[in-house]
Amino acid sequence: MNQKSSKADELFFVVDEHDQPLAPLPRKLVHGHGVWHRASHVALVNGRGEILCHQRALNKEIDPGMWVAVFGGHLAPNEPYESAARRELQEETGVVADNQVRLDDGEVAQVKWFPFAAVQKAFAANDPQWFAGTHQPQLLEALIDGAV
Repeated sequence: MNQKSSKADELFFVVDEHDQPLAPLPRKLVHGHGVWHRASHVALVNGRGEILCHQRALNKEIDPGMWVAVFGGHLAPNEPYESAARRELQEETGVVADNQVRLDDGEVAQVKWFPFAAVQKAFAANDPQWFAGTHQPQLLEALIDGAV
C-alpha cells in the first residue's frame, strides 16, 4: 500500500460540536467535508514577541507550501489532547523539553521566527502564502493578549 492510500484510509475521530465522540471515519471522508474531528495545535513563542512558523512541505495533500503559525495534527482514537500536542510537536520539530528544532519528517519545508504583527498582517490581508484556517488568527490574538 502506498503512502497516499494509507493516509486517505487513516481514521479520524469524529465528534459533535461539544467534542463528544461519534465514530471514527477515514480521512478522505472528513477533510474538506466540514466534519468535526479532533486535532491539537501548539504555538512556539519567544521573549521577543515572535512566533515560530513553518512552511508546509510541497508534497502535503492540503495547502502545500503555505506558511502556518502552529504545529499540530490529528488525535488518534482515545488519545488525550495534550498527548497529541506533544507527539505532533516532536514529530514536526524534534522539540522535546529543551531539545533543539530539527526538520526531518518530510512535513515541514522550513521554519522561521516571525513578529506577531507580521503574522497578524498576513492573516488580515488573506495573504495566499499563509494558511489561516478557522483557528489560527484567534490563537494568535490570544497569545498576544497573554490569554494562552
